[in-house]
Amino acid sequence: RGGSEHCKAPLKIPGLAKEKVTSVHCGAQFSAVLTEEGVVWTWGKVDFSRLGLDSTEHVRFPCKVRGFLQDKRVVKFSAGGLHSMAITEDGSVYSWGDNDHGQQGDNGT
Repeated sequence: RGGSEHCKAPLKIPGLAKEKVTSVHCGAQFSAVLTEEGVVWTWGKVDFSRLGLDSTEHVRFPCKVRGFLQDKRVVKFSAGGLHSMAITEDGSVYSWGDNDHGQQGDNGT
């Protein structure tokens, strides 16, 4: 399990100190931000591929979502319970994470 110590007061996230964050998002046991440059950063519980990262371990600090979003500028982002979606500046929609009810929109489960 991850660290189970609760944070009793607001804490500035060191890994984002140099980023201009434009929006914050919370899912089920994970967090994400979108920056002014159009980059999505995620961290938290990794199962169901909800972070969009190539990791099998829980992530305790913000990491850039790359892969399918590499070299693309995200203009809108939304986090669901166990999945996320992003719209890039060319209007393309990307989704990742849990898909047990078809929430990815790819006709799969």
